[in-house]
Amino acid sequence: MEKVLKLYQARLANVSRRHRAFFFSRVVMRRSFDVATLEGLEKGLSQKLYSEIVGKQKSFTLTKKYLSSKSQQKMLTSLLYLIRDLDSQQKEKGFSECYLGDMFVEGNLDDGTYIRAPLVLYPVAISFSRSEQTITIAPNGEPTLNKTLFLGISKYDSQFHSITLSQIRDLESKDENLADVVRPFLEKRGFTLTEDSKGLRPGLFDTVEPLTKDTAPKNLKHKLRVLPYCVIGQFLQLSSTLNFDYETLLKTEKSNHLFDIITGITPYDFTQIKGVDFSESDLYTFSIPDSSQERIIKQIQETDGLVIHGPPGTGKSQVLSNILVDQLAKNNKLLVVCEKRAAIDVLYQKLAC
Repeated sequence: MEKVLKLYQARLANVSRRHRAFFFSRVVMRRSFDVATLEGLEKGLSQKLYSEIVGKQKSFTLTKKYLSSKSQQKMLTSLLYLIRDLDSQQKEKGFSECYLGDMFVEGNLDDGTYIRAPLVLYPVAISFSRSEQTITIAPNGEPTLNKTLFLGISKYDSQFHSITLSQIRDLESKDENLADVVRPFLEKRGFTLTEDSKGLRPGLFDTVEPLTKDTAPKNLKHKLRVLPYCVIGQFLQLSSTLNFDYETLLKTEKSNHLFDIITGITPYDFTQIKGVDFSESDLYTFSIPDSSQERIIKQIQETDGLVIHGPPGTGKSQVLSNILVDQLAKNNKLLVVCEKRAAIDVLYQKLAC
């Protein structure tokens, strides 16, 4: 089991060089918003947003006066598209990730890989009020280090192979500013941090310069140059969270029969699944199942695992709903897991009926 868990954990750490939280090449519509754009609306507005979110941990609101003209709305197009995309993800998956990226750095690793990404992330929630014509950006959790970036550095730079997410979390738990904590951590491992000639704070932010693989600097080996960028965007960290869960499992879980079957460690003899005898009075269902669905509901109690497959419209959601009702009626506990929120909503709506 330990071998399989480590294999799956390694797959999570397979950060691509094109990952947005590892190589932020440019501001992409629907995925990010360059805070420096706010300077086109009012001088000093970008720094005001930064000060409210990062310095004071307070909400920042773009009022109606910044959204009244078409030219103003055009400047905020990428932010409005980002809000729309985050809302869509929330409805589909049940969660969305959005951060204000701070302390952007660029540099080259051992193998020449170029990185440009924020070291520190501030979770934010963004909302748009049509009635009041306002956009509100609010803190949505504790600041965190860009774990996806560290996973990528661990992959492409030999000096970071010993770094674990547990160590990263220990850094986050310190009662200090993350920007101050991460600097000695990186310098201790051979990186030199230098600031852009314009300085990082205080002052206005620069607009993010678009880069490609060919135009990226190649003379910054083990040097991390801090850039005066500030971006609100989707710097995905979900794999990092799952990675930490794998570390917990490796420390605590020694053997699990069902896990061994699912991952193929223990071969499972599917021929043992035969027809089952049952009476309809043994089943508790909210809708009338057909004969094949009845067998599935009964077989759940006779086997270690069961795969139900079929094309759309064949009743998979219905049989799952009936399984839930049947098991709950028999005082059993169930855990329903799904990648997308929409599928869970279907089950919820069926049970609500």
